Amino acid sequence: YGADPNQTTHTCGATPCMLAARHGNTACLRALVESAAGQGDHTLDINVVGTGGGAQDKTALDLALEYNHLEAVAYLRDELGALTVQEVRQGIPQAV
Repeated sequence: YGADPNQTTHTCGATPCMLAARHGNTACLRALVESAAGQGDHTLDINVVGTGGGAQDKTALDLALEYNHLEAVAYLRDELGALTVQEVRQGIPQAV
């Protein structure tokens, strides 16, 4: 419905992508990517850094790694080129 897929929650500072990664929900990650691709005015930034709570200073990839969700890690890293917060801060270019 045109919502910004990069908007963080007020309670935990996480994006929908981060929440899906934390729970290992690869199907939800795929749906977020597909939905964002269909929206002309919003694009999904998979490397947003969390601003609070359990997502503080973490990306979706960091959360998937932390909770050992290997399928989500593989999808984020291998198919989407996601970065860890350390890589984001070092300015490592996102793989395409």
